[in-house]
Amino acid sequence: MAGNHNDGNPARVWLRDDASMRTIEKLCNLGVADLIPLPQVVVVGDPSSGKSSVLECMTGLAFPRGPELCTRYATQITCRRDAYESVQISIIPSHDSNDDRKERLKKFGFSVKKNDLALADVFMKANEAMELRGINDGDASKLPIFAEDILKIEINSPDQYHLTIIDVPGIFRTPTKGLTTNNDIAIVRNIVNRYIKDQRTIILAVIPCNVDASTQEALTLAKEVDPEGLRTIGVLTKPDLATERVTQQIVCELIEGKRHPLRLGYCVVKNQSDDEGASTKTDRSSLEKAFFSARPWNRIKSTFRVGVSGLGIRMRDLLGDLFKKDHKNVEANVRRRLSNTETLLSRLGPSRSRADAQRRYLANIAAGFQEEEVGPGRGFKVPMDEQSTRCLGDILKHMDFECPKPVEGLLLSRIEFLFHRSRTAEIGSFPGSLLAQAFKEQTQRWAPLVLKHVSQVIVVIHKFIRMTLRRKCEGDSNTFEMLHNHLLLPKLRAAYQRALDHAQFLLEVELSGQPYTMNHYFDSNLQVSQATRLQQAINKAIGPESVRNVDGATAINPSTNASPASGENTLGANNNNGSPFDFTSQQEDGSSGAAGWWVPKSMLSKLATDRSNAEQVREDIHDALRSYYMVARRRFVDVVLQQVIFHFLLDSKTSPLKIFTPDLVMSLDDTQLKMIAGENAATRDKREVLTQNILNMKLALQELEITK
Repeated sequence: MAGNHNDGNPARVWLRDDASMRTIEKLCNLGVADLIPLPQVVVVGDPSSGKSSVLECMTGLAFPRGPELCTRYATQITCRRDAYESVQISIIPSHDSNDDRKERLKKFGFSVKKNDLALADVFMKANEAMELRGINDGDASKLPIFAEDILKIEINSPDQYHLTIIDVPGIFRTPTKGLTTNNDIAIVRNIVNRYIKDQRTIILAVIPCNVDASTQEALTLAKEVDPEGLRTIGVLTKPDLATERVTQQIVCELIEGKRHPLRLGYCVVKNQSDDEGASTKTDRSSLEKAFFSARPWNRIKSTFRVGVSGLGIRMRDLLGDLFKKDHKNVEANVRRRLSNTETLLSRLGPSRSRADAQRRYLANIAAGFQEEEVGPGRGFKVPMDEQSTRCLGDILKHMDFECPKPVEGLLLSRIEFLFHRSRTAEIGSFPGSLLAQAFKEQTQRWAPLVLKHVSQVIVVIHKFIRMTLRRKCEGDSNTFEMLHNHLLLPKLRAAYQRALDHAQFLLEVELSGQPYTMNHYFDSNLQVSQATRLQQAINKAIGPESVRNVDGATAINPSTNASPASGENTLGANNNNGSPFDFTSQQEDGSSGAAGWWVPKSMLSKLATDRSNAEQVREDIHDALRSYYMVARRRFVDVVLQQVIFHFLLDSKTSPLKIFTPDLVMSLDDTQLKMIAGENAATRDKREVLTQNILNMKLALQELEITK
């Protein structure tokens, strides 16, 4: 029934005089609650241990009773002080929920006034949203009994203290046929352990007075995660059910620490009976005092561990101790957040409502950009960037090309074809246009190679510019977008186009004109090619066994027994490359003479083969083409690197890296400055929030310094 809750706030009675809690209150009011370990209490016990009564004592809310309304998931009750009173209900989906379930549960939520809050209705709606099986559905239902979702109840009102209380499902050891399974036991244990293992959590182990405390699962689980007992308080409930003298004696000895001791001890509270459901808090307090004033409970009254007030004293002390223990961590967290917030504010720069402030802001960014460009930024490894490619798409040259391996004889056949097509009448020579045509065909893949390479360099440079510019804007996304898209991009595109145009110009000069060079390496390459071709012809005509060395001195033809010493005319060359023709001649005095190889005159006829003019010219063109190609390729690669890459794209005053400078900023008019660097509403709001947060955190540090 709505409105069925206790009047007043019990936690207010517990925590009102504690200095640590007052400090927490001030810190939360300053908006730094997320930086401190807010008091968190988890209530653990068997399903019928009396947890509901303990929760009522702590929250002032009337928890419903009954099997259908028992705790079947974690319920997080967060109390916060606020000028306006409200209760917010929501569900936090479990981590293993699928996306659809998460979205559906996140939509669950509503607000009510505290006086209109009916937890029974809240639990029923939450059960339905989580799709849990009803107690009376039987085992035919495939729906689960328990869920690992979290029901969150946030209570805000002017009289609240900052406190988080967690109610977890009751622990049970044996499954109930048709209702619970061994898997349900594991789920409940997992939920309980998830909360009690947190070192900032106080564990209230709720135990009925009419059972043996040493066998209670709540204490067993608490000891596993808190072996020294620094966070565990035993709460004994239902003392009115301990009717036997022996049972009463055991309860008193537990309170006095004489039996199954806990480091923080036990407290005992009297559960509210059905007859007391409509009574006021004052009436219930009086009834509880009267109960513990009677024998045998009066013997433990002096321990201050009886009743709600006794539990409150123990809770207050423990919460204060936990906060003091974490005091240094809290202060460190606040200082860290203060430093980060000041950094964020500094990145926004000074307020930019006027043109002069906007100009200074952009000039500083430009100066930082240029420092990066001439500094270590040149060594950046910049990955390819889809955004850079997209915004430059229409000027980049994505040309497909293939570079297959050379095929033996293909070039010679092509040269011979070009020679026949030219129909030259010249004998033993070829026109210069034929060499130009052959060179043009041989270099037909240069254009796509060069243009694609330059395009890839442009993408890398643009990626570098975007990365550096974004970093120098330091989180100011609006300024970055306006700078890049409206001010720089048109100028950058023009600079990139100039580089591509110059690459096209170099290609036209190299490929469309007549082959020409003054590089002496052309003659050297040509001579090497001709000498190589001559040696290949000799080897082919005579064979490697025709001439051999004898005693390391004289070349002898085995078929004619001819040698230079016998007076036969020979053709020689000073080569000494270890070929079959190598030998060292002897002088008259018997000493070694010049090294070289010799071909007997009788063998020269074998070199004189019938060769057509086309065949001879084909080889001459090939040798000239090969020699010129080697020179032209090296020259062209250097020119592209020097002029296109370094000059147009990197080093010149009009290169993309030299566009965004303080001089460019100084040339902008007030309208352009406002469009690019003027603060929008979001930036102004962000500046105000950061400024207020810095002030609050400085006040929080002052408060923490006082309470050291």
